[in-house]
Amino acid sequence: VPCRLHRESCPAESMRRCFIDEPLASAGADARMVLTTSEAHHLRDVLRVTAGECVEVFDGLGWSGEAVVSGVSRKGVELRLAGPPVRAKERKPQLWLGVAAPKVDRLRWLIEKGVELGGDRFSLLVTERTVVEPGEGKLRKLREASIQACKQCGRNDLPTIDPPRDGSSLLAEWCGGGAGGERRRVYVADRQGGPLLRELSIEPASTPAVVAVLIGPEGGWSETELKEAGERGAARVGLGDLILRIETAAVAAAACVRAWVDAAGSGADRG
Repeated sequence: VPCRLHRESCPAESMRRCFIDEPLASAGADARMVLTTSEAHHLRDVLRVTAGECVEVFDGLGWSGEAVVSGVSRKGVELRLAGPPVRAKERKPQLWLGVAAPKVDRLRWLIEKGVELGGDRFSLLVTERTVVEPGEGKLRKLREASIQACKQCGRNDLPTIDPPRDGSSLLAEWCGGGAGGERRRVYVADRQGGPLLRELSIEPASTPAVVAVLIGPEGGWSETELKEAGERGAARVGLGDLILRIETAAVAAAACVRAWVDAAGSGADRG
């Protein structure tokens, strides 16, 4: 079925996007696939696509491609790639956010906005004053929220969303460096710290492979936790002189990192 919508009449920024849970890296230029999940429901019953229309598919691993709708039925939506898939260039450094989870609706908002700001990894912290620990069902909903955010903002790579874990073990992992000796800069949000943007500007944005910011619970970090963070090499940073909610602090931190990277002109645009 030839595509009825061409690039001239359907630019990439306005093309309908859908997530396909299978790798596109090895897919041929004419590969066929069938959507049977909520993505099929959205295309079929909400957007009411018909055979011959074009959509953009992405696999959450950085690959995307234009596809033609070749069939629509109650069983699913059949697609055919209209050309070879392409891989988006990755922008460095990666942005990791460790957060003591707020209530679920606010956590979902945090994930959505964090994805839009380029967050690559979200780890849910269990601290001395943590109140909320999302279970598997909530984590699935958070992944769905990240998919919807990627569709909206044009990203092709899904972030990692880690289940709740002890803050001490996460600090040990993040501050310990990665494979191949990659440099990581780890910060702990605390009102006694210097401004995050000032701390970031100490060295070029191209230097670290990862910038990680930890956001504590609404009751704040304990002195024991702050001491351990300092001993492991995590610097305290401030996000302004006002008291912020967890999700506000996370988004503020992500915006600071993205502004720093963009101002430095580091790397290519993320897909």
